[in-house]
Amino acid sequence: MNSIERAKIIATANAFWHEDQPVNAGMLIFERIPLDLRPQWAAAILEMAYLYIEPLPEIDRVFNFVRQPEAWPLEKGREAHGVFDAVRHFCKARGFPSDLLESVCGLAENVAGITFTSRQFAAPFDHNRGWWIAQNIKTINSHLPPTKFLEVAWQAHGDEQYILLDVPVSCNRGCPICHPPRWDYLPDIKLRDA
Repeated sequence: MNSIERAKIIATANAFWHEDQPVNAGMLIFERIPLDLRPQWAAAILEMAYLYIEPLPEIDRVFNFVRQPEAWPLEKGREAHGVFDAVRHFCKARGFPSDLLESVCGLAENVAGITFTSRQFAAPFDHNRGWWIAQNIKTINSHLPPTKFLEVAWQAHGDEQYILLDVPVSCNRGCPICHPPRWDYLPDIKLRDA
């Protein structure tokens, strides 16, 4: 993808963002990120949000899952799924002492799901988890006092180093959205034939 095409995608995503359509903005960006870069992209945004809550072992485990792929071979699919489950169970068991914590945990669940799916484990998570990262950013920001979080996180969301695909690819061989292709969410995005 050349820089002009990349700039056009980012500009269109920014227009959706400013029209309060963050999921459409997220879709445009996420579907242009190669599978192997999606976990790092999502984790970079989670890192920014994580600064605003107390450290949690469940979220630290999400970062471990992203940053140490060699520790999570396909044979460890159940344990890999457990990374997502641990965040979800923490949130349910504890209840949410704050809306901010709930929102950051929601982002952490999406990061774990994106990582699981992009690494081709069986029974992938919802295809659209990456689309919701933009909404996660807005929701987290709504629970913060005035900070630079929104601006910095949105810039990381549209970081050009990750936007490399001319045509989106199938996220996982088990994805019901990609197989058979059901790719009519936005008319300009078409799935590359496998």
